[in-house]
Amino acid sequence: MFDRVVGDSEFNVSELEARGYPRGHVIPVFYDDLFFRRPFDDAEAELRSFNGSCINMAFIGRFVPNKRPDNLIRIAALVGKMSGRKTKLRLFGKLWDRTYFRTLWRLVEDLGLEDAVSFELNVPREGLKSALSSSDAFVSASEHEGFMVPLVEAFATGCPVVALASSAVVGTCGSAGLLVTEPDLEQMAARIVCIAENPDLKRSLMRVQAQRSEDFSSLKTLNKWNSLLGEFLPTSLVKHENRV
Repeated sequence: MFDRVVGDSEFNVSELEARGYPRGHVIPVFYDDLFFRRPFDDAEAELRSFNGSCINMAFIGRFVPNKRPDNLIRIAALVGKMSGRKTKLRLFGKLWDRTYFRTLWRLVEDLGLEDAVSFELNVPREGLKSALSSSDAFVSASEHEGFMVPLVEAFATGCPVVALASSAVVGTCGSAGLLVTEPDLEQMAARIVCIAENPDLKRSLMRVQAQRSEDFSSLKTLNKWNSLLGEFLPTSLVKHENRV
């Protein structure tokens, strides 16, 4: 029997409890909040206005079936039809299954989106931050997530989130983001178009998301670990401000 059980989300803790583990503590994943929340320099600020005539979307995650990148491609097609504007969907991730990846590219070809969809592999964090900051929406149709760090990165960079309310996505987003309870691709596309065409809505979402991102600051997460491990260790983990 374990003395303590820890999960990075309420969703994961509940799954552990359902399998017979004692009630656990929720301590989120560390993410580089200082980097993603850092004010943009002049070069990065210029990227934020990238291709303003186009509706830009982004997703960060592995190219695997449960992430449903196929539905993101379909959403990109719907956004173009609804808005009458060019669309750009940038899918950032890692290649896990070449056969599945080929099915995704065939879908892109079938929908005539060769110029609208790009698969970008192993992009460093600087590129991810710039992509998020220059996008109208971070969109997720994932069916299963344990926490989903890219959601918080999108919050921190000021990229509005439109996502399927599945698994841990609900808990990670809290009251931030625009969540769709059913995998209704037309509804998700309509929300993206609404954000792109309504600056006031976009600014409102950015404010709420920025506040939510503060809940996952490295210092707050470190303090949660310090509080838990302090029950077992004779001295504090936190020394000299943020250093461990």
